Amino acid sequence: MRLLAIIIVLASFPAFVALLQSKAHRKWAYVALGALPMLYAPLNLDASFISWPLWPGHARGLTLTIVDPLALAVCLRCARGRPRPRLLWAFAIYLACLVPGLFTGTFTPALFFFFQALRITLFFYSVYLAVLGGQAMRVAEGLAIATIASGAVSVYHGLSGALQAQGILGHQNLSGLATNLCVPLLLTLGLTTKRRLFLVAVAAAAMGAIAGGSRGTIIFLGVSLAGTMGVVLAVKPNGRTFAIAGLAALGLAAATPFAIHKLDERNAGFEKDPERLAFEKTARLMIADHPWGVGLNHYVSVANLGGYFDKAGVRWGYEARSTNVHNTYLLIHAEAGLLGLCGFLIWLLSPILASLAALFRRQMPLREVSAACGFAIAGTALHSQYEWVTVTATPQYFIALMAGVIAAVTSASARARRTRSAAHATKAGSGTMREPSPQPSTKTMGR
Repeated sequence: MRLLAIIIVLASFPAFVALLQSKAHRKWAYVALGALPMLYAPLNLDASFISWPLWPGHARGLTLTIVDPLALAVCLRCARGRPRPRLLWAFAIYLACLVPGLFTGTFTPALFFFFQALRITLFFYSVYLAVLGGQAMRVAEGLAIATIASGAVSVYHGLSGALQAQGILGHQNLSGLATNLCVPLLLTLGLTTKRRLFLVAVAAAAMGAIAGGSRGTIIFLGVSLAGTMGVVLAVKPNGRTFAIAGLAALGLAAATPFAIHKLDERNAGFEKDPERLAFEKTARLMIADHPWGVGLNHYVSVANLGGYFDKAGVRWGYEARSTNVHNTYLLIHAEAGLLGLCGFLIWLLSPILASLAALFRRQMPLREVSAACGFAIAGTALHSQYEWVTVTATPQYFIALMAGVIAAVTSASARARRTRSAAHATKAGSGTMREPSPQPSTKTMGR
């Protein structure tokens, strides 16, 4: 079966190339680019060239997903004549900082995580090219479809009696984190365009978060919704955005009692439980003994074999001793050392800073879209203090997607500024002025 899966994933590459060459049907490739990062796992559209299913780390094979040949096809189809994305340097630094972690532990499982980082970089570049080529709305439609599917699965699990609906990705924390990454962009497009699909997706995400019952997911979803509405109203204050934002605020207020009831049902408070504190103590003990890290993808194995779980007082039991510390930054620090943590922070924070800088450029088109993507990554950065699943493939695909949108909006705006400058120079030199290129907008970026 593994060989069959490998054949299917590899054979999808020429199929995607052919799809992108078809003028009538290529739009579906870009819709898939937004949808498949969420849907490939439940549809089992992945394959491992090397598979270690019993490895206790967060990456268990040298894996390709159906997303990767699609991303490669988009890059080969669209890269010619396009400038390199400005955020590519952040991905390059991140990869370079992970290299020492390949050699501080067993090489093969460390390679699993490093190969994942390479795939995420390719996906970032493909999204950048797609959005720069005018396919932003198609990619967003794919995001909306995946978000609606995720919310529907979570609601179904909740109605079936699950105390915490595991969602489309098999765990409430992972499903919630991945969905939350999509919400700010979808809400922004719902407020600024006339596509109801995006608002339906936001509503589905909210219902799914409540059904999941994850404290972090519910809190950061509320913060994302409120913050995104505030940014859009500040950038594009008009009657339509105020009306939709008002309805969204009413919906958020109406959903609050249900969220509180769900948390009460779980008897979930907001303080860290002793087990999470023991996990964090485990990571700090490992960091003190291994300043260069214990090796990528090695936290659980070293914590057990090195006696760190015992020293930190982690209880016996498979569930407790087979999981990672519930803090992405401590996990990266323990596995990749301080250098790896710095690379991860550069990778995570660079698109946030780029979107923040764009927000203060009043003449920059689509700055609200860029800000929404930065807001999504910022919410994930905060959530990562309480979860480790940010190191898995699906959330990283969505972080790369948001970074790709930010890079494309920034590049399109810079190109428009150069066009205007050249036009003004031509007018000053010859007394005539060429017609400048149209400003990037949700219409021009979505053609």
